[in-house]
Amino acid sequence: MHDVFVSYAGEDRAHAVQLARALEARGLSVWWDRQIPAGVAFDDAIESALNAAGCVLVLWTARSIQSRWVRTEASAALERDRLVPALIENVSIPLEFRRIQAANLTQWHSGQAHDEFEMMVHSIERMLGRTTAGDHPAARASSARSFTSAPVSRRRLAIVAAVIAVAIGAWWGLYGSGESIRKATDPFAAGEQQPGKQEAAQSASSPKSSAPSADPPTAGAASTAPPPGLPHSGEAMFAIKVGDRIEDDAPAAGAGVIAAAYSETVYWFDAPARESVFFRVRKLDAGLGSVRWKLVDGTGRELFNTCLGCTTPGVIELRQAGRYTLTVGGGDGATGAYSLQLTRVPPPQRSSLELSRKPLKVAGVVEAPGARNLYTFTAPPKTRLGVYSVRMDAGMDSLQWRLADGDDETLFDTCLGCTHPGVFELQKGGKYALSVGGNADPATGAYTFQILSVPLPTRIGLGPLDGIVRIGPDRPVAGAGEIESPGGVDVYEFTVPTRAQVAVRILKVDSAIGSIGLQITDENDNVIFASCLGCSEPGALTLSRAGAYALTVGSTRDPATGTYELQIGRIR
Repeated sequence: MHDVFVSYAGEDRAHAVQLARALEARGLSVWWDRQIPAGVAFDDAIESALNAAGCVLVLWTARSIQSRWVRTEASAALERDRLVPALIENVSIPLEFRRIQAANLTQWHSGQAHDEFEMMVHSIERMLGRTTAGDHPAARASSARSFTSAPVSRRRLAIVAAVIAVAIGAWWGLYGSGESIRKATDPFAAGEQQPGKQEAAQSASSPKSSAPSADPPTAGAASTAPPPGLPHSGEAMFAIKVGDRIEDDAPAAGAGVIAAAYSETVYWFDAPARESVFFRVRKLDAGLGSVRWKLVDGTGRELFNTCLGCTTPGVIELRQAGRYTLTVGGGDGATGAYSLQLTRVPPPQRSSLELSRKPLKVAGVVEAPGARNLYTFTAPPKTRLGVYSVRMDAGMDSLQWRLADGDDETLFDTCLGCTHPGVFELQKGGKYALSVGGNADPATGAYTFQILSVPLPTRIGLGPLDGIVRIGPDRPVAGAGEIESPGGVDVYEFTVPTRAQVAVRILKVDSAIGSIGLQITDENDNVIFASCLGCSEPGALTLSRAGAYALTVGSTRDPATGTYELQIGRIR
């Protein structure tokens, strides 16, 4: 059973991926990927997941309001009181679903703090029975959750005792002796020297003071005094190292949790020059999204300063060798547990490719969060380049890949799970670079893509369309009736002497190319009809004037290949 079932139109897959990743980062299990296991009926698999989900998140867009699937799924969720609607675009929600307030995510972007997103997450958690307190920060504090079900630690018992002590102190301040209270709450009122005076006294009595050791404490150990060069104002401090995961009571007791409102925790580590490190938030308790975290180098320069629920800092290059401090907390009254990860990013893996008309399958692995693989190749001017994603491991859908020319001008920049980049004409020629992996995505795993030099469209003249013409493999001429290469296109050109009606029939199509495009255009490239080989037949079409027309079969964004048989003829 999944916590959240995401209902969306196929064209909105990129939005669904981003929302699913954001919800998973908040500890929710999400069903969104409609890759159905072999042997399982599509309808049965979706219905089973829909009925088992704790709630149904419906993404409303211009496409989804027209989708029969989305509306059916939304109706099923409404009947079970499990509907959580969200506006991805400013559209009018279908009437039957308007009585439930929709989260407005039209301005939401992955990784950024957004009030409507936070309220939506709270609604989901409440629907799942995971929240018992209100939205007020104090209520969030009282209902802060840990990521584990471990027994109560001594640290937590100490926190409870501290809270009780503060409450007693507040009562005594109202009804007890003011002098007693002053002595109880002021550590210097009972005759203790203040830090400045104590240090002065020590300096007067001792000509030398022992210098603090420059060696850092063992990674993970809590430090009560700051290491050399670190500012200190009483925050909890922990020594860590690149590769550590910070979470509740790890690397040491007191880490990974904001136990008191407005408190801060400092983590510090040493790094060599020009080391790249990936910083990410793995989990957050509800309400911690707006709590800050920042990274500062040894000179006091901030490398990032953002909120825990905002855009992932991702890859940060530590340009100078030395000590770095990571501070979490402050500026927000929320309390709760969090989990952070620091991962070393390896140098890019570089490979060279040789283009040809034959598709080249390239397999690679992104080994660590933020890692990149770089593929370079050369091509002459006007080359038609085809790039298609073949497969990827789960969770890599949103991983970035980008194609740039020798001047670093972008030809495409998209995600592995988005629409195929397809065919591009390389105007300049020269050296090109294709990178897989991004600075802000923690996904790792294997992938495969194919790249090739795509031939020019095959053009076949049918002449004046007087009767019926049958098109099939090598019919009426060699090269007809087959998409031989990914991104390949066949163009059948014909003319009509006067206004005419023509009919197109789809006789036979290989199953692999059912989604390949089929369209008729006039000599000015105006589209008369557009569909696909596996869709319904166009039937009778009216060509409003005499002239040249083209029947085009193929798609620059679909890598499928196979054969087809059509029939086109003039009716009158």
